[in-house]
Amino acid sequence: MDRKISAAVFSVAATVMAMTSAAQAATVFGNFTGGATSSFGTLTNSGVTPNAFSAPTTGDIVLPASGGLNTNVLHITASGYNGGLGSGTDVGFDFAATGNTAAFQANTQIEFDWEVVPSAAPAGYSQLYQFVLNAPGAGFVGFGGSSGSTSALATATGTVQQFPPFSGQVNHVVINYAAFKAAVTGTGYIQFGITTNNGGGAPADFYFDNFTLSTVPEPASLGLLGLAAGGLMRRRRA
Repeated sequence: MDRKISAAVFSVAATVMAMTSAAQAATVFGNFTGGATSSFGTLTNSGVTPNAFSAPTTGDIVLPASGGLNTNVLHITASGYNGGLGSGTDVGFDFAATGNTAAFQANTQIEFDWEVVPSAAPAGYSQLYQFVLNAPGAGFVGFGGSSGSTSALATATGTVQQFPPFSGQVNHVVINYAAFKAAVTGTGYIQFGITTNNGGGAPADFYFDNFTLSTVPEPASLGLLGLAAGGLMRRRRA
């Protein structure tokens, strides 16, 4: 009897997971394994020019010699606030221009890893100062990061700043853009940006990797799984 109930619970779980997976169309849009910058560039008033970073910011692909990220990463050299740029963001990506509009609309989160290039520097700070989303209808929205800025349209969780030791810690950030997506009225451009900041002797270099569009299981799906499992357990007790 126990085996039958276990099989039934597994069957229900598999069904719910299949439903969730169908709704979830997770898409990796930046893991840099091919050695290219994957259409990342500087976000300016003219948009994002793929694979081009505005001086004094530079970007290339490297294989880190040390640290927690040990595959190809996007290496950004950006000294000071916003890499020394007066506007825009020193790191940018356009989902529409790269053919990722459907994936953006099918998901609700942007996730990625970042790391300060390992260094023996005894002082300083390295930050993701602010994040930006920009699209028709929703507008240009700045939020989160070490700036502490808030928006009703998007939120960010995770580690956004680091102080010594700079010993290769991998930091993970999750951005929830569900409300922003709901406010979008056109798909001519859907831009994402990161404003970096560093100083006080910290390295002027960042590693980024594993940029992914994802979503969390809907509460209704999780509730269905719990309800089914609970019902089967009551049947077992009876």
